[in-house]
Amino acid sequence: MEGFFDIHSHIIPAVDDGAVCLDESLKLLAMMAKNGVKYVAATPHFYAEKMALDEYISLTDRQFDLLKSASNGEVRLIKGFEVRYFGGISVTDSIRRLTIGGSDYILLEFPYNQPITEKAVREIEDIYYNFGITPILAHIERYSKYR
Repeated sequence: MEGFFDIHSHIIPAVDDGAVCLDESLKLLAMMAKNGVKYVAATPHFYAEKMALDEYISLTDRQFDLLKSASNGEVRLIKGFEVRYFGGISVTDSIRRLTIGGSDYILLEFPYNQPITEKAVREIEDIYYNFGITPILAHIERYSKYR
C-alpha cells in the first residue's frame, strides 16, 4: 500500500460537524490527494443517544454513496464511524456495523471533558475480547489526565 492512509476524517457531506456539502467534501478529497493521501476512512460521529443506529447508518450510506459516485477515485474512500463511548458498548451486538470498512477495527472517542473511569477502560478492552474488534482511540491528546 503506497501513500498515506487517513483513518479519521469527517468528509461525508451533511452528516455531522464535518463537510457541510458535497462540494466541500470534493475539495477536501482534492487537498488530500495533493498531499499524498491514497486512502481515507470517512468517520462521521455516531452518538448512540442522538439517533437510532439503523437511521444513522441509512443516512451515512446515502451520503457516502453520493460522495463516492462524485469523487474521481484518486483517493479511495472507506466508510467507518467515530463512535462515542457509551455504557454497554462492549456487549452491543451491532458494534460490527460501526467498524472501519467492515474490518476488525473501530474508532472510538470518549466524551470530551469527562473523566475516563476504570469501568470504561475495561469495557473498551472487552470490545476486543467479546468481538475480536480492536479499538482505536480518537483524540488521544484529550486524555492526558488518565494514566
